[in-house]
Amino acid sequence: MSKNRAIISYICNRCQKTRMAMFPLSLDIKVDGRGLFEFVDTHKCKDDEVSANILFIDRENVVRSQVSISTEEKKDEKDAEKQALIATLAIPVPAKREFPKQSIIPDKRFKKFNIKEITVKDKLRQMIFSTDEEHSQVKEISVKSPLGFIEITANLTSLTDDKSATWWMDNIAKVLEEVVYVDEKVFAYLLSYVDNKIKRQVNETELIELEYICNSHIAIPTSSEETLEKYIKEGNTIFPNLAIFDSIYYKQILEECVNNDSITLFEIIGKISSKISISSFVSILHNLEKKSLIKLEKLQFFTVTDLMVE
Repeated sequence: MSKNRAIISYICNRCQKTRMAMFPLSLDIKVDGRGLFEFVDTHKCKDDEVSANILFIDRENVVRSQVSISTEEKKDEKDAEKQALIATLAIPVPAKREFPKQSIIPDKRFKKFNIKEITVKDKLRQMIFSTDEEHSQVKEISVKSPLGFIEITANLTSLTDDKSATWWMDNIAKVLEEVVYVDEKVFAYLLSYVDNKIKRQVNETELIELEYICNSHIAIPTSSEETLEKYIKEGNTIFPNLAIFDSIYYKQILEECVNNDSITLFEIIGKISSKISISSFVSILHNLEKKSLIKLEKLQFFTVTDLMVE
């Protein structure tokens, strides 16, 4: 194991599966006043039901406690049953605490061509991420993620197609629901990327690129000197239709990733995307990964299967 990695491992209280993740120590993770940070592990749990575990992890990367949540619909049912019982017993109920709000600071290239403002209510992280209010609503759409833990409300221009916009927001909500750790910084790049694309439905390639952006703060792209040398020598063969101007950025991105063990994709986007658009950057990244010139190490949990070796 690399000296820049630690292992987070725990046993799910519901399904008893051992879940594990490699944790890059260089990631910028916010620790609360108790010395804990929170990750979310969404996985197929007991009875093949997809649920989410909110993990409370200390500075030694030990899971101190976990809160298991099934779908939002089931959570609402349980809450309703609880409220009904409380009503019959005449027990005073404290007011619900509002989620704290975290401002989204857009990237300077976000021109609001189609998206005027956006609010993301994250029930897993118990946080609301939002741009400044425009107070000039033209068209509003609202979506929920598959498990109901992410709610997105977007204020759009009148020319934006409802079906296409809803398609995009649905997929953003789905990706965010599966992300282990959410940082408000990624929304800046996300808005710049989506604003020019939202007029038409998302395709398979763009779904992958959405995942790149939403995970950019917890993903580390890596390559090797041999791979860079291969690109320098064989780039015209690997990418026969690549313009000379574009080939420069392919090489620059590869150079940033050579022997990289700690710099996140988010940081590399910040270095390179000042020269090209966010859309162009993630498109290049996707092409490089498809040709196995870059490997993207993303923070994610997986189930450990014990193998019996006789």
